[in-house]
Amino acid sequence: MNYSTAQLNLKYQLVIPKEVRKIVHIKPNESLGIFTIDENTIMLKKIPKSIRNFKGSWNFPEDYLNKERLSW
Repeated sequence: MNYSTAQLNLKYQLVIPKEVRKIVHIKPNESLGIFTIDENTIMLKKIPKSIRNFKGSWNFPEDYLNKERLSW
């Protein structure tokens, strides 16, 4: 596991550190999924191009994922 820090600018933009971009092979204009784990934790995940084509295809209620997670 790699640990790096980054700081949000005034426009709430974040630069992913070069070391991290190299490890996960992130390129400009790639899409990342942003997940909230709890109020102090977020996770970024690369989204494969094939999945990005379906963006907006499914509309789930806001609490859908939480209900699904609790059912496990």
